[in-house]
Amino acid sequence: MKISGLNEIEEVSGWKSALDWWVGKCGFCAGRGLRGPHILHELRQCKRGGSEQIWKALGEAMYEDGILPFNGRDMCHLPYDICDDWMRDEDGEWVRYDTNRDQCKYSQYLLGDTVIGL
Repeated sequence: MKISGLNEIEEVSGWKSALDWWVGKCGFCAGRGLRGPHILHELRQCKRGGSEQIWKALGEAMYEDGILPFNGRDMCHLPYDICDDWMRDEDGEWVRYDTNRDQCKYSQYLLGDTVIGL
């Protein structure tokens, strides 16, 4: 029998760790077996063909047609559970943690570019 709350926390923690790892890395290059300094750039700066993927198929649907997940923060498009700018209040509702911050630690393109690159 699963304990829902604990498994959910572990799952969110795992996704958050995975996304943290992808910050500043190119999914296109990593997905093709490159490692180390060869992946230390974002998909949009990729000179090996990754940046071209943004405007093809899935990238076109996500960015040109605006098909992005809307289940979280408008700046990074990540679920509230993952974005550090959100927390649950005493009623269980999602609220901004720091209303003075106007930058998210995650790029607005991190999730989409990682999926497109892979």
